[in-house]
Amino acid sequence: MLIELNEHKKHMKEHKKEKKQLQAELMVLQQTIREHQLPVIILFEGWSFSGKGTFISELMINFDFRHLTMHNVTPPTEEEMRHPFLWRHWNMLPKKGEISILDCSWYQDISAYPLLNQADEDKIKERTKEILQFERTLHDAGYIIIKFFLHIDDKTLKSRIDGLENNSATRWRVTEKEKKQYHQYHHCYQIYQNMLESTHTEIAPWHVVDASYLDEASVFIFETVINTIQDSARQLENKTWPILMPSETYPILKYEPIQNVSLEQKISDDDYDKQLKKLQKKLFDLQSHLYRQKIPAIFLFEGWDAAGKGGCINRVCQSLDPRGYQVRQISAPSEEERQYHYLWRFWRSIPKTGHITIFDRTWYGRVLVEYIEQFCTKEEQIRAYSEINELEKQLTDWGAVIVKFWLQIDKDEQLKRFNDRQSTPSKQWKITPEDWRNREKWDSYEIAVNQMLGHTSTEFAPWHVVPTQCKKYGRIQVLEHIIHAIEQKLQ
Repeated sequence: MLIELNEHKKHMKEHKKEKKQLQAELMVLQQTIREHQLPVIILFEGWSFSGKGTFISELMINFDFRHLTMHNVTPPTEEEMRHPFLWRHWNMLPKKGEISILDCSWYQDISAYPLLNQADEDKIKERTKEILQFERTLHDAGYIIIKFFLHIDDKTLKSRIDGLENNSATRWRVTEKEKKQYHQYHHCYQIYQNMLESTHTEIAPWHVVDASYLDEASVFIFETVINTIQDSARQLENKTWPILMPSETYPILKYEPIQNVSLEQKISDDDYDKQLKKLQKKLFDLQSHLYRQKIPAIFLFEGWDAAGKGGCINRVCQSLDPRGYQVRQISAPSEEERQYHYLWRFWRSIPKTGHITIFDRTWYGRVLVEYIEQFCTKEEQIRAYSEINELEKQLTDWGAVIVKFWLQIDKDEQLKRFNDRQSTPSKQWKITPEDWRNREKWDSYEIAVNQMLGHTSTEFAPWHVVPTQCKKYGRIQVLEHIIHAIEQKLQ
């Protein structure tokens, strides 16, 4: 791709005239972005001293800064390295109707960092796969991704290095990294070529820019941004936006439909007290092993209203050092959260290595309540199964322990618990009109839950359907499943 540059040159005056016209179009373009609520990502990769800062500045000054964010992506900090590879990039996403401009991006992990750190091929392949999934997931949700690679030849790179070194005010900008890039130019060229070829897709193609000539390159960048956003706006408005379903599938474990799960299991109070104490002590010890070995853990709780999620989570938390875990209670997305991809708010709560996040309700709300309440279409529900499987695969490949629970009770038991909550002053806060409304849709939820189990109970993140008709029995089961999963990971 690097040799397929457009060799067409124009007279300098023509470029400057065209550039002014395009700048006016860019100012109007932001109104289109705001009007259509388009989230736009414009990222710049390329050689050192290829002009990323200059071209980004040229582009930014044409936009209203109130709806624009610029991110300078540097090597990950120690804190960022304790999270999954894509964690910090999810946190850089723009809201609907806004623009994020990236000076370098997630592509540093398969280009610049491998050169510096000699990353192995398997790691590069894994990161490349995650990047393609990431871009496809964003695209399918309506994100516009525009990718530029700024190319210069080795002579131009050497000239720019010399120019900076000869100026005392800019000499500091030339480090061993830039010198290494020049001395190993052909090796770097091949790394970049591989990156471009492996990540050039229909939905997020690379635009290779000859960065030797400022005005010509600026015109090309402006034209590309304008044309891409205008075309995308038309496609989204006309409902011709291409949706690319995930191509990879994962083996699904056999499951028992929730209505067939036995709910007769019970435990005596004495046995419960003995087992609870024993299991909580064991989980406390295991948390220390997770922390010392820097293994993250994620516990996901779904279930019927009044099935006992809070009680189970409470018994888990009683076992843990509070400095090493967080509980994330998930409700309907806030106004701000609705401005992002539905997974954005969950990525923000992914724990760092050695820590635990407990989700009370989870990303599975996308295929349950959001689908049943018609906040997402059937097509979006089906797509979400695959997107969630990809998310959980990325997290387990990163090293996380994922334990997923569906807490099962029958309809009569739910009614009994609802009535108890209404008649007990200390519990009345637990019951809301929404609980009663959800109860009326029991049959729809039952179908949706079984479909969820049938699409997302994978070998790397299986579902555990726990009967909680007897609350104490369910709590013991939850602790045992968590302990078993952690012990398997530690082995």
